[in-house]
Amino acid sequence: MLRAVVPAALLVLAVTAARPRDLRGMPVPAFWAHKLLSGPTHDIVLLGDSRTYRGLSPEVMAAEIESSAPGLRIFNFGFSSVGLTQDYAAAGAARLDPASPRATLVLGVTPLSLTPRAAVDNGFIDRSARSRRALWLDRWLGIVPHVLAPLPPRAWPTLLPQGRRDRVRYVQDFHADGWVASDKIPARADEAVERYRSALGGERVSPAIVADLVAQVAAWQERGITVFALRPPTSAAMRAAEAEITGFDEQALRAGIEAAGGHWIAIDPEAYASYDGSHIGSAAARALSADVARAIVQVGWGGDGDGEG
Repeated sequence: MLRAVVPAALLVLAVTAARPRDLRGMPVPAFWAHKLLSGPTHDIVLLGDSRTYRGLSPEVMAAEIESSAPGLRIFNFGFSSVGLTQDYAAAGAARLDPASPRATLVLGVTPLSLTPRAAVDNGFIDRSARSRRALWLDRWLGIVPHVLAPLPPRAWPTLLPQGRRDRVRYVQDFHADGWVASDKIPARADEAVERYRSALGGERVSPAIVADLVAQVAAWQERGITVFALRPPTSAAMRAAEAEITGFDEQALRAGIEAAGGHWIAIDPEAYASYDGSHIGSAAARALSADVARAIVQVGWGGDGDGEG
């Protein structure tokens, strides 16, 4: 028995040592399962697509708010390409502690999140389709594929001498609070713009989805849940492409959300460096998280500030 166990253990150790450095923190399957298995234990929940789960760090936000409201529990419930639909919104709000005096939702609104395609085809729907048993297995046994990650062909370059490796690295650090610290080294400005043009095709922002979102903000406010919204930063080229393709009207959306009782956090998109035109790097994400937290403190819970950040 020992003769079989020792070689297996050595193999696992060797593979672990060789695993690519582009995957850090929580195992990827465990990360997503942890989001879906999370309960109503938070004061602030962040909702949105990859620009939110890569762009907002709950840990940084909590540290920034600590002096004004200590001990806040903040969770990033973002998913890939997610639509800001009623089902997803309800799932996010369900992560709030009903007894919290600071119950708050922060919406990362992108043009994609308001399209019909995102409403029916996104990471939240795909991952929610897994059974609870499968999610628990992902949560507790996800370390297995995490350790064996170098074995697929895409990871073979990590086993080659440094000079033969692909010089572009996509580094991702998966945090238990729902944030993914992401960097592409070196950054490739506007690399994602043409990909978004192709993926969006003729997709337009849906007036019905926008109306539902505004109505949902009003309903949350009635329940005593404070709502903030922002458009996560991207490059100027990406914003221009999204306006052209989707017809997204940021000012009209802001007016609707504010009329419903929500607070719009206006940011300078040029202040946060993007590594591909669509997503910001980890340092920029920390800066954005601190700025968003300061805007929340400025407005206060139930306050009358304008949310400018």
